[in-house]
Amino acid sequence: MDNKGLEEISKNPLLAPNKRKKANKTRTVKDLFNDVGPEASFKDKRGRPWFKNPRAYVKQKLAPKTERIDDDHSQSSDDGGSNSDSSRSRDSESKTSSDSDDGNEVDFFEDIEDLQGADWYELTKDSVPTSQSTHRLALLHFDWDNAKPETIYMVLESFLPARGHIEKVTIYPSEFGIKRMAEEAIHGPPELRPSESDTECNDNENNNNNNRNNLTEDNSTMAVDVDEKSGWRKASAKLRRRIREYQLARLKYFYAIIEFDSVETAEAIYEACDGLEYESSGSRLDLRFVDNDQTFEVPAEYAHLVSECREINKAKYNPLRFETSALHSTRIGITWDKTPAERTNWLRDQFRSDVDPKTTLTEHRDEMEITELKRKRFIANRIKLMSALSHFIV
Repeated sequence: MDNKGLEEISKNPLLAPNKRKKANKTRTVKDLFNDVGPEASFKDKRGRPWFKNPRAYVKQKLAPKTERIDDDHSQSSDDGGSNSDSSRSRDSESKTSSDSDDGNEVDFFEDIEDLQGADWYELTKDSVPTSQSTHRLALLHFDWDNAKPETIYMVLESFLPARGHIEKVTIYPSEFGIKRMAEEAIHGPPELRPSESDTECNDNENNNNNNRNNLTEDNSTMAVDVDEKSGWRKASAKLRRRIREYQLARLKYFYAIIEFDSVETAEAIYEACDGLEYESSGSRLDLRFVDNDQTFEVPAEYAHLVSECREINKAKYNPLRFETSALHSTRIGITWDKTPAERTNWLRDQFRSDVDPKTTLTEHRDEMEITELKRKRFIANRIKLMSALSHFIV
């Protein structure tokens, strides 16, 4: 290509290259955040402020009041004497506001303490380790409202070693349980009865309500917003704590004695099942060895509470699924004066469509078999009598 061709191509506007445009940076990335001020606190999903360092904030609120007062005095002394009056007034205002804030935060932590105030180690305080192994084990602190001897038998049988077997499983009422059940039959659970402190609190609340009615509308609304809500939270937390304490106490009403064929079998079951949770109920198997010379006696009026299991028909056994809410849940149910689960399940089964009404409305099967045998014997004897008389009749 000659020079004329190059000149024509260079002058042709269709073949001209695109111009590169340089952007003028008026603001940098850092300048974008210069107008935004730093936030003093974060906010949760409801818009409430939350501090950047929650641990330091909690330590500051949980520190004794004397230390906080000393810190305030040291800060005020370092500020100087030129603005002492204004600083003192500000300190007093900040102290009053901090005291009110501290009161709210203390109420919050008190609610947490009330919810978590149950003694979680109460069930293991009286655990005495045994140095001697025997052929008997005791099961303590179990959900006796739902557990039966058959339940314990089936659970432990799954962990039996080779050639080992369970002689029997017996459930006895404890002395503590007998005493508490006799008291509950008359007065109800002691944890759920109102105490003297509760009556005093109710009297104080009534007096406060009367005083609030005498105040102006603005003051009364402020008092209701602050006092009654916090008082309701405290009352509900205390009630939940009492219910939990009562349900934990019910775990001590009974105990089970499991007898094995040998000491080796008992040791194998103890090593495999001690501390094991029953399905997802929250109840654990608290096993202890029992001395050979120890006997168990129950008063005659409570003999009906003793139950025993020596063998079980696995084909007809239906495991009962239950949950001990007092051990792993915040929503606790009361089992006092509750209908037994076996009765409820039996009544529910009677209304199923596949149940034959003859099995419940007619006689028992054994009684029916006896009456059928009597009828057959009567017919056979009658035939014999008729055949014997036929020889004398001509």
